[in-house]
Amino acid sequence: MSISDKALRRKWSLRYLAAAALLLIFAGAYESFSHGVCSPRMVFAFLIPLILGLGPWLAYTALCRRIPHTWTRLWWNWALATLTAGSLLAGALEIYGTTNRLLRAYPPAGLTLGLLALGTELREYRRAVILPKSGR
Repeated sequence: MSISDKALRRKWSLRYLAAAALLLIFAGAYESFSHGVCSPRMVFAFLIPLILGLGPWLAYTALCRRIPHTWTRLWWNWALATLTAGSLLAGALEIYGTTNRLLRAYPPAGLTLGLLALGTELREYRRAVILPKSGR
């Protein structure tokens, strides 16, 4: 891994950690003003960037020894943002004691964006690693 790859790896690792920390602080502040009402979706929203962001990022860069393609990172981060926003909105609505049927759109949208990220990375991995070795 080159120096710029190591710097990019560290930068994105810190971004995922910072997002998780900010979500934890936000959830704590929101819960403190909610008059004792607690929502697990709000409290545990920080786990989305921590587990689904930092975990795959560190695993991929360690195992593949390369940085994911730019579009892969964009699709994946949009998936995480969608899932996080859905979790925060569902938590806020739980605290208010109401629901909304539109909340059902967040998990499929996040899954779709995640699959787009996976497809993009598989295409780029094939183009960068598999095809040059096979001589095509």
